[in-house]
This record gives sequence, C-alpha cells and structure tokens, in this order.
Amino acid sequence: MEPVNLITSLGGRSPIYITRLTRYGVAGGLTLVLDIVLLFILVEFLGIYYLLAAGTTYVIAHSTNYFIQRNWGFKESKSHVFKGYVYFIFFGILGIFLTVSLLAVAVEKLELNYLLGRWFVSIFVGLVLFVLNYNITFKMGKELSHLFKRVKKKK
Repeated sequence: MEPVNLITSLGGRSPIYITRLTRYGVAGGLTLVLDIVLLFILVEFLGIYYLLAAGTTYVIAHSTNYFIQRNWGFKESKSHVFKGYVYFIFFGILGIFLTVSLLAVAVEKLELNYLLGRWFVSIFVGLVLFVLNYNITFKMGKELSHLFKRVKKKK
C-alpha cells in the first residue's frame, strides 16, 4: 500500500485535504468497479432480477467503500464507527437522489448526452458527498480551520 500512499499524497507534499480527496476518489472508483462486477455476476450467472441485484451490490460496495475510507482516507477520524457508517449510508442515498435528479435536468432541460451529463453530475455529486463525509461522517473539518482564520492586522 505504500506506493499508493505516496502517489495519493504526491510524495507527502500534498495538503492533507487534497490527499483525502484523492483517496476518496480512488476508493470510490475501486468500489464502483466492485459494484459493477458483482452486479454482472448476480444478474448474468445467478439470474437475479437486475434491480434487486443492483440494490444488493450497492449496499456491499458502499459498505466496502466506507471501511476503506475509514481505514485509509480518514484513518485519523474520531467519529464512532457505527454512527459514521449510518451517516455514510445516508449521504450515499442522498447521492443517488442527487445523481438521478441532476442527470434528468442535464438530459431533459440542458439537452446533454446522458453519458456526458452523467460525467458532470458524477463530479459534482462526488464533491458534495466528499464535503459532507469529510465534515460530518469523519469529522475532519478542523483540519481546514487554518484556511478560514482571519489574519489580524498589526497596529
């Protein structure tokens, strides 16, 4: 895991919030692949109805994502594991609704191709969920407090 840590932190030179965002994206991408592979197996090989399979694989992949985030991207988190998991699942469900709603707007109102719209929506929703999970699920917002401190003028 050490080479991955070096890459996601730009050799230790990246600000911690950029490292966390990068790791959030890497873990999310990997668990998306897990979700799709499991979905394919459940539908094509086991004959499970695709919507039931999609719900099942979403829970598996999203739960896996939480534990990767908890132990890699946000390992310094002081939030309780179960409470954090509940928030993570809640925000994941919020993400589904945001994705579907914004994709409908992108395709129906803005007349974007659905794949292009999905790409833009994914980036936006991913950033929204990162901010929510960063600040609420994993309680890491204090890391950013130095960015918002007022500079006192010398008299």
